[in-house]
Amino acid sequence: MAQNKKKETRRTYGYFSATVRSGGIVIVEVGPKRAIYPLHKAMLAQHSEYFARALNGPWAEAEDRKVVLEDVELGISSLIMKSVNVFVNYIYGQDIPHSIRQWPEATEQDRTTFTETKCWRMADLAHVQTIYLADRIVAPDFKKALQNL
Repeated sequence: MAQNKKKETRRTYGYFSATVRSGGIVIVEVGPKRAIYPLHKAMLAQHSEYFARALNGPWAEAEDRKVVLEDVELGISSLIMKSVNVFVNYIYGQDIPHSIRQWPEATEQDRTTFTETKCWRMADLAHVQTIYLADRIVAPDFKKALQNL
């Protein structure tokens, strides 16, 4: 039994390494201020249908190796970067906040600035914003993980 686990682990590490090595880095610019995220093309394509099509089709994004997500926002500009951070953590480590109580940490919310109630409202908004991002970039597994909190 232990040998089977060992083989599976080796295969997983080999797969991840091969995925990261293939395709190189692309730039994802997010929000109206265009925050820059240099990310592995293969990781984006594996977890998002939107990125898979944009970066592998006959589009300018594939040629320029850059995707702009200026419209990924619900009018809460301070939260959009946090949503993308959660997505990045997910694609590289399958890590998302496991409960709504972890969202203030996951979104780097400064608890000293706001009351506890305000922090929880911000966490709820960040959670909803991140689900919206999952819809926007067509990432069904990411969305499902977010909805299963």
